[in-house]
Amino acid sequence: LNKLKQGPVSASSDIPQHCEVAAGESHGKLDFFHGSFTEESVNIADADLVFTDSVFWTPEMMKILGKKAKSMKSGSLIVSFKSFPGDAFAEVTKLSLPTSWSSSTEWQLQQVK
Repeated sequence: LNKLKQGPVSASSDIPQHCEVAAGESHGKLDFFHGSFTEESVNIADADLVFTDSVFWTPEMMKILGKKAKSMKSGSLIVSFKSFPGDAFAEVTKLSLPTSWSSSTEWQLQQVK
């Protein structure tokens, strides 16, 4: 990951080979971002899916994310250790997935209303 530059990264240029995606022109666009969701300049309104490992995120950081994520289009998905706060999100289910610290960690799956 140290090859990723700060800010948006083109899927065809600066990402390590194991992260490359061969989607073709009719399959949309995939961008990787290496930075902090909490930066003012970060806009996630166009994201269809957000994943964040929010285990150690403070309530204030979660508020910032919730404020940004409520601008995502209806139906967009959020996978996070902690639920995003606010009434703009519907709780879909809890996912049990492996992590580096456990064979089964509970993640929150939310959908933007």
